[in-house]
Amino acid sequence: MICTTTVKDVQLYRGGCTVHRRGSVHLAAGVTPVIIEGMSSTADPNSFSLHFPDGVNGSGIRLEVESYTKQDDKESDRKAEEIRDIDNELAVLKEQASLYRSLISPEGGELKEKTAYIQEFPSLMAANNARTKELQKKKKQLNEELNELNRKELSPKVHIFLHAEKEGNYPFELQYREPSAYWTPIYEIRSEGEDSPLEFRIRATAVQNTDEDWNGITLSLLTGVPTTGSSVPTLFPQFVNFYEPMHYSYGKSSGRAPRSALFKMDMDMSMEEDAYEDMTLANMSGIGDTTQLSRIVTPEAVVVSDTMTEYKMNGERDFPKGNTGILLDLQTFTLDAEYRIVAVPKLDSKAYLCAAVKTKDLPTMISQEAMVYLKGTYVGTVRISPDLTEESFDVTLGPDDRISVARTVKKRHDAESKLRGTKTRELVYETKITSSRTEPVTILVKDQVPISQDKNIHVDINELSGGTRKEDTGEVVWTLQAAPDEVITKTLAYTVTWPKDKTISGI
Repeated sequence: MICTTTVKDVQLYRGGCTVHRRGSVHLAAGVTPVIIEGMSSTADPNSFSLHFPDGVNGSGIRLEVESYTKQDDKESDRKAEEIRDIDNELAVLKEQASLYRSLISPEGGELKEKTAYIQEFPSLMAANNARTKELQKKKKQLNEELNELNRKELSPKVHIFLHAEKEGNYPFELQYREPSAYWTPIYEIRSEGEDSPLEFRIRATAVQNTDEDWNGITLSLLTGVPTTGSSVPTLFPQFVNFYEPMHYSYGKSSGRAPRSALFKMDMDMSMEEDAYEDMTLANMSGIGDTTQLSRIVTPEAVVVSDTMTEYKMNGERDFPKGNTGILLDLQTFTLDAEYRIVAVPKLDSKAYLCAAVKTKDLPTMISQEAMVYLKGTYVGTVRISPDLTEESFDVTLGPDDRISVARTVKKRHDAESKLRGTKTRELVYETKITSSRTEPVTILVKDQVPISQDKNIHVDINELSGGTRKEDTGEVVWTLQAAPDEVITKTLAYTVTWPKDKTISGI
């Protein structure tokens, strides 16, 4: 007995999915041998499982990837033979049309006969074209049927003996893992202006590259990627020691190490530096890009499990095969935001409008670029990768041309003390902030002073103009309240002292 199945539910992960197919079988009381079709040729055959209601048990289960029909009586062979017959007739029709055209030659023949043939020629060609189109249409249909037959014949099939307590129709479910499907998140951030909250939208492009279309299925997306054999990483001892440079004896003729020795030295050093990082870093492979997308808008439905988040799509939908993909709206939420201008004049002369949100309110799973829209206009992308140690996260909404920031070096003076055996360098920077806005605005201006990594190098702060300095990073921040058309000037000054017989870098 042969049983067919239909895809009903799909749980789609970031990589792979779990497919739930359902079918029904009529069993007599006792033992019945059954062949269950359904799994695609791309399915993982080691992952299948069958579920039957009470009163039915299975035994003698085996999985085969060959046709259950006889090799000399395959329906696909009959379809292929029909297609060959059509190809032969199409070739004859093509040759016939060529002969029809050649008979209109002006050379030879009686005028009366030629005139009669010319009048008959259109109807002959029309009949030829009509038959050609009819055969081409039939061939296309047969090819589709042949592809479906090949898919079924080459797909894994479950052979099983079912034991039923009594005769009846019994529903069952076939479940397996399908690696040829995935989804990737798309993030959008929208703002309607400086008095509005930020709207976060999470979307997904979903793709399945199996050999069948999934029609009328219920779909859910999960944020994780199932793994096999995964375990908690093990910490190995990390040793700290003095670095002893390796010495090489160079050949007398060349006066330098051979290329192979230098290459080995580079490899040894890179392996030594990266040894511990390699133990904890996993290789990540990109997923193929999608091209065309058919968009589906669905109300959000989020279920948080113990290890991942699940988005359950409402209703049934079609999920076609191929790289076309579908676009799904997963979730929309708003976050209160504090708008301000942020400038880092040491690195960039522009000032940026930013919306600061609380880090704890951001979904922790976001760790990629998001498209940003301000009042419906696309302004660029921003990397969303919140640092949980920071209280807030700035979402950049683009440069604000109404704020200008200029940083200049006002003083650079080098001196040497022979008595102390030291050199000094005094640096003074002036930053001028000009606001041409018509309303007051908060401006964060960031700069920095160097940090010494050696006890013999001293950094002395001479002036911060009211800015706050982070000792661990050297970052200096001024939080300014700029009135319309106001110009604010801030000064940053410091002195670096080091032994005169040494050369320093970083200033």
